Amino acid sequence: MTAPQDPDSPAQSRKHGIRVFRHRDFRFFWGTRVLGFLAIEMMITTVGWQVWRITESELNLGFVGLAQFAPFAALFLVSGLVADRVPRMFIIRTAVAVQTICAIGLFSFTLSGGSDFTLILLLLVLFGISRAFQGPAQQAIVPNLVPREDLPNAIAWSASGFQMARVIGPTIA
Repeated sequence: MTAPQDPDSPAQSRKHGIRVFRHRDFRFFWGTRVLGFLAIEMMITTVGWQVWRITESELNLGFVGLAQFAPFAALFLVSGLVADRVPRMFIIRTAVAVQTICAIGLFSFTLSGGSDFTLILLLLVLFGISRAFQGPAQQAIVPNLVPREDLPNAIAWSASGFQMARVIGPTIA
């Protein structure tokens, strides 16, 4: 007869740590979230490089960062409220659609050889607004994807995937 395993043992913790990936919806959510953030980080790095190439101005690089951060700062209360009152999948889909349009706009701008810094800033502000609404909706949807006992691991994996993308994305770009 074997003794029951301690649920806090390292072997059991590893099993519980990846157990969250048994849930198909969470696997899909996590994979698309990581890939999406990876693409965003690559794009942000590339835009910074492009702005430097066009303007050679440290101040304009600061404006690139501000254009992305300001919408978060201005809308964090509103976007959380919206995530609680509007279907979260609608918010996420709309945000991703807006981000895709902005990315296509930036890509087209690059292909055309554009040099209008104001257009880049406008697209980045729109991109930042969509991200300000996407974040709370994505965070709030996680409890709907896994059972309650797997929620702490799902939250940890979501945060880890985001951080991983933040490190790897600029490296790839």
